[in-house]
Amino acid sequence: MGIYTACRFTERTENAMSDYEKQKYRIYQVDMENDTERLAFMEYDFLKSKGYEQPPAGCYRLVYESETESEQPDKSLEILFQTFNLVPPKDYRDRSMSVSDIVEFYGNGKREFYFCDSLGFKSVNFDADQALPRVD
Repeated sequence: MGIYTACRFTERTENAMSDYEKQKYRIYQVDMENDTERLAFMEYDFLKSKGYEQPPAGCYRLVYESETESEQPDKSLEILFQTFNLVPPKDYRDRSMSVSDIVEFYGNGKREFYFCDSLGFKSVNFDADQALPRVD
């Protein structure tokens, strides 16, 4: 999948920007202190082999939230993967984005979740309300 390829950014005119809404996102990572089943850094198929129908939110912690300027989840995921592995935001204090991480896009009453797998991202169900809160 194109997840590891370079991104191209398109320029927008000021008029187009006024109609443009930034994509809000959150990143969840397996909390290493609560990872009794050793799920961190494991592929989605491993979770399924352990009997999980979806990533177990209680093992995850919210680690970051912000906005991205891409309107499309596929493009946003690629941008976020590169950002959090090459040049993370200055206020980001956790590990690089890796297999088993969850990205949530939210806004306008909608929530979408994506599991970072060994080759790209997979759309998943995820009960973010069960995840551990962010620690500052």
